[in-house]
Amino acid sequence: MHRDLVVAIDGGGTKTVLIIADASCRVLGVGRGGPLNAVFVAEQEAIASVRQAATAALARTGLTKSAVGGYELPVAALYASAPGASPEIISSGVSGLLIPEAVLVEGDEFATHAGALGGDCGVVVLAGTGSFAFGRASDGSIASAGGFGPLLGDEGSAYDIGLSALRLAAMASEGRSPHTTLSTLALDHFKAASWPDLARMSLSREAVAGFAQATSRAAHHGDATAAAVLSRAGSDLGRLGAHVAQQLLPHHDGSLKITLVGGASTAGPCLTNAFADAVASSDDRCMVGPPAYSPCVGALMLALGMVGVAMNDEVIRNMEQSIIDNPELGEYSSL
Repeated sequence: MHRDLVVAIDGGGTKTVLIIADASCRVLGVGRGGPLNAVFVAEQEAIASVRQAATAALARTGLTKSAVGGYELPVAALYASAPGASPEIISSGVSGLLIPEAVLVEGDEFATHAGALGGDCGVVVLAGTGSFAFGRASDGSIASAGGFGPLLGDEGSAYDIGLSALRLAAMASEGRSPHTTLSTLALDHFKAASWPDLARMSLSREAVAGFAQATSRAAHHGDATAAAVLSRAGSDLGRLGAHVAQQLLPHHDGSLKITLVGGASTAGPCLTNAFADAVASSDDRCMVGPPAYSPCVGALMLALGMVGVAMNDEVIRNMEQSIIDNPELGEYSSL
């Protein structure tokens, strides 16, 4: 029996990571699957992503399969961080593979915060395909902002960067805005023969977000339009984090750390400098700092918390050694 084990799941718009660890935070197996954001993917696809990750993680543990070819591994707790995912999706995904005594499924803000702040107070700004900010003060108060999706929000996200860059590139292709290499890059990126052809394409949210990477490269090579898009995104993200911080400061002792994670955090200095400037101009009690751990490590910390494990020195040492042994645990999403 392995009831001293915990399972952590971190799922998003592009991938799912599942971790099996013991109660001292020694990781036994890590597996990957497809997307788990149930807001944007079908329920059966989300279930399949969990099953793929669970099967891969179990295979890496080296634990013996049962006589009928399955695992059905008893575990003390399963924590899942996944936007839009229900307990039913998670339970269906691990059915026949894992038997958790307790299951907790939450949105991705909690694991993202736990990982980025190492369990401490502060504000995390997540800028992946979408964007949001979430924070906790020293008295336990929490606050959040953003997360309204591509129609009403996602400011500063990879989707927002990609869409803004595409719009400016389209205008430049007609001479309605300054010349930018983004006009040619967009046609190449989406394999379109012309801008009218590109305009008729049905582009998914993820496809638009994928153009943020080309925008980052263009800015790196000196394209002023791309640099301006990234700078605006950074300012928007900084203001998002500062807004949450302003709600928390009356409930917090001392300064408040604000950290940026997700693909946009890798977009380059045009974005990150603008982010830092926006935070600095909001309140001198706010400070920008790097994230401590990835969201999947945050999910593992919360899974351990479900069985009463405190993050003492031994547990932290084991966790950090596990990150060294399993580099995918330390990976942040990139553009």
